[in-house]
Amino acid sequence: MKTLFALSIIVPIGILTTLRLTGILQGPITIAETKTLETVKWEFDRPSTWVDLYQSKPKSLYTNVEASVNVSLYIFTYNEKIKSNLFNSDYVIMNVTVTADASNGYVENVYLVFRENYTYSEVSFFAISYEGPWILQQRYSNLSIVGYAHISNREVKGNEILKDNEKAFIRLAGVNHPSKISAQPTIHWILRSPNNQTHEMEIISEVTYFNGTAYKKVVQPFQLKLAQDDNNSFENAEEIGFGAHEAYIDDKTDPVDYYKIWLEKDQVIRVEKAYSLWYSEYFPRDLQESDQVGLDIFVYDPYRNLKTSLTYPTNATREVTFTADASGWWYIEVKYVLLDHVYLLILFPS
Repeated sequence: MKTLFALSIIVPIGILTTLRLTGILQGPITIAETKTLETVKWEFDRPSTWVDLYQSKPKSLYTNVEASVNVSLYIFTYNEKIKSNLFNSDYVIMNVTVTADASNGYVENVYLVFRENYTYSEVSFFAISYEGPWILQQRYSNLSIVGYAHISNREVKGNEILKDNEKAFIRLAGVNHPSKISAQPTIHWILRSPNNQTHEMEIISEVTYFNGTAYKKVVQPFQLKLAQDDNNSFENAEEIGFGAHEAYIDDKTDPVDYYKIWLEKDQVIRVEKAYSLWYSEYFPRDLQESDQVGLDIFVYDPYRNLKTSLTYPTNATREVTFTADASGWWYIEVKYVLLDHVYLLILFPS
């Protein structure tokens, strides 16, 4: 009589990791768990001229006992109508930074994809100049490029091509099963559109790591929106709520912006003007810490009567507090005074 039985082999975690590291275990990997993080949304005005932005979205950090994954966007510059052999368009230069640390195993791969529904826009790994394009020096640590595509498939490495609304992608593989990796590709988002066109791009970062027993994936989505700055009158005032709001103004093309916020009667509100990132990036520390911010702020009631103001450099103050004497839409006018490419942070704490 034959007896059926099950043979169970238990492989210690350390041995299993060694088998993977030495290449004894081969074949496609199976993802045991995928963790999709909350989408990071970032919207900013589309300037009508060249401007250095120097802005970074707060980093998205995922960490557990097995691994940590950190993803961030950094936007350098918005350029207007740079012409070259291939390009004649406004474009945005940005970095996508991905770092990961798998303390109990290794990082298998990193995948970045850029998607947008606007037909004519492109994402490029090229640098752009008046003389023409050249390939950007990408910065990778413990990673190798195994595939990428960009500029409508004019540049492709590997067997994949762009699909549907994809503008670019890049696949990176860990070199010698690294426990730590970093990637910092620089991209050009080429708009190919009139200045009043709104663009929305989705950027997805996927990091796959092996924790000693299984493969896991961390997915971080970004939504990046670039819209025309058209809040230049009471009628087109941008609706905002309580919290921090960032805006771009300059002396040439966008000297004034209007915002509106719904307030109840007797509500106490504080409006604060903060330093621009451009201001703090290039001026000495003692000037950064002064209270001189080159903006004028005017607050109007629902009937558009001026109720209070904060003008440069009135007594070196940065904020104004007032009590709403009527319920309705209150208006805040922000006006350029000095310093090119000023960014404003307005706080409306209740």
